[in-house]
Amino acid sequence: MTNHQKRLSVPNSWPVERKEETFTVKADAGPHGEQGVPLLIVVRDVLGYVDSRKEARYALNNDAVLVNGDAVADEARPIGMFDILAFPARDEYFRVFPGEGGRLALTPIDEESAASRLGKITGKRQVSGGDYQLSLHDAPRSRSRTPTSTARATPS
Repeated sequence: MTNHQKRLSVPNSWPVERKEETFTVKADAGPHGEQGVPLLIVVRDVLGYVDSRKEARYALNNDAVLVNGDAVADEARPIGMFDILAFPARDEYFRVFPGEGGRLALTPIDEESAASRLGKITGKRQVSGGDYQLSLHDAPRSRSRTPTSTARATPS
């Protein structure tokens, strides 16, 4: 594995200009894998909140950026589908959805919507006690009393 990423070879889902510079930041391992866009690219190239990698590191180390409610200090952390980006100092919140051409797009949301997370269910199994464990696309797990596929609304 290499530690470098050339702009010409980045995935199409990354919103970067291919022929501006030679290199860009490479995404670290994380919840979204190869489909994720590094946080530095989102903050610098997409939103334009910072002008350089040094400014982005300063902002991240001062807890100015929250991803899914947690402060993140790694500029190479991948940001992917349904993640929530929060900028408390600016009072701005975004949710990541697929955009045109397969690229990830940031959709502005309000603070109340930022408190809830969306997730794609990728697995379901029954655990001890009769509960069901739901596995989501970005690794968190949830427990439920009823399975989602067999839960039906009862008429009143």
